[in-house]
Amino acid sequence: MTILLTGATGVIGSVLLPLLARSHDVTVLARNPLLPNALCGDVTVPGLGLCAYEHTRLTDRLRLVVHAAALTDFRRAPEEYHRVNTLGTRHVTELAEHAGAALIHLSTAALDAPVRGTGTGDRMLLAYAASKRRAESVVREAGCPAVNVRVGGVLGDSVTGRIARPQAVHRLLRGLAAGRSPALGIPDDHWIDLLPQDVLARYLADLAEQALLGREFLAEPLWATAGPARLTLGELKSLCGWDAQGVGQVSGSREGAERPPTALAQILTSVFLPPSHPQLPTSLGTLVPSGEEMRAAVRANIRRVGALRG
Repeated sequence: MTILLTGATGVIGSVLLPLLARSHDVTVLARNPLLPNALCGDVTVPGLGLCAYEHTRLTDRLRLVVHAAALTDFRRAPEEYHRVNTLGTRHVTELAEHAGAALIHLSTAALDAPVRGTGTGDRMLLAYAASKRRAESVVREAGCPAVNVRVGGVLGDSVTGRIARPQAVHRLLRGLAAGRSPALGIPDDHWIDLLPQDVLARYLADLAEQALLGREFLAEPLWATAGPARLTLGELKSLCGWDAQGVGQVSGSREGAERPPTALAQILTSVFLPPSHPQLPTSLGTLVPSGEEMRAAVRANIRRVGALRG
């Protein structure tokens, strides 16, 4: 049996691949196939750009597709999000249907992020969320066993902090730990849902095993989120060395000393939620990190971005 993984070089796929490959034959779809067992293909092309022979050879032995490929770069035109995230998901779904394989689609927990402005970052976040919302609809209507998994913010590894590509939150952590607080206008009691990538990968690997065993996904969607282990901006500041008076202990700078690029500031403003907003649901069960585990993971990520030593 074969698992097809898209997005294998990305933030999530690069950590998930070795876990899946421990017990299964995993084929990777990539535009530049440098990985073992990789097929040269493109999710934006019908049939994934595979020749007839490759398509038949793959679908004849395919049991599960894990679709982790997505455009998450918030500097692209709206039509690019649609082409990669929506049409790409449609093409992957068609392949799974043809093979009679199960499908796990990685979506986002930011579908309904409260975008508050009309700036560049706001428009890009809206276009991204719209593309993923349409992708979820494609998966819900799939003619094969399929499930959407909504993923929250992603931290690097909980021990090493390593990540394939730093996220917006890493830019924030780097500034905070250096004693500079971006002037986002976000109160300290607003919170963000973050999950270390190794915890997320373990959950997805377990989900893949269940899909291969024929589990029916009764809940739709599933949530790969921290839930009760969410962190407030105030907690992130404290972990980065800020004291109770809001002064960065590394450089002594006060809040407002540094502003990130406007688009980044707008995106961060939308993903921090007020205390009145209920925590995100989570499907992780016993894999949900404790508060102390989350704080340790954030410290590891701060050290990784080079903002703190020790």
